[in-house]
Amino acid sequence: MSSIPSTVNRAPGALDHAARWAALLTGLVWLAVLSDAPAVLRVPAVLAFALAAPGMSLVSLLRLRDPLVEAMLVLAASIAVVIMVSYGMVMWGSWTTTPLLVSLTIPSLVGVVVEGLRRRPAGERK
Repeated sequence: MSSIPSTVNRAPGALDHAARWAALLTGLVWLAVLSDAPAVLRVPAVLAFALAAPGMSLVSLLRLRDPLVEAMLVLAASIAVVIMVSYGMVMWGSWTTTPLLVSLTIPSLVGVVVEGLRRRPAGERK
C-alpha cells in the first residue's frame, strides 16, 4: 500500500467542497467589509477567511483523500500566503486593509476558477 495519498474521482462539473467554501468565505468577508459591519462580525469573518480561503482553494486542486492532511495543508498554505502578501505590502510601504484583502482574494478565486474549469467536461469549455 502506498503512503502517498491518492486522488479522489469526483463527478465532472461539480466544484469541490473546499472550493465552494473558499468562494463562500471570500463573498462573506467582502460583504462584511464593504457593508461596514460591526467589528464583532467583521473580525471573525476576516480571520476565518485569512486562515482558510487562500489555502482551501489551492489545496482543493490536489484532490487529496485524507481530510486531516488536507486540513493541515489548508492552514499551512493560508498562513504562508498571508505572510507573503503581508511581507510584500510592508516592503512596498502600502500597509492598508483593503489592498491586503484584495491580494488575499486573488489566490482564493484563482483556485476556485481553476477548479471549476477542471470539473467541466471538455465539450463544455470555450
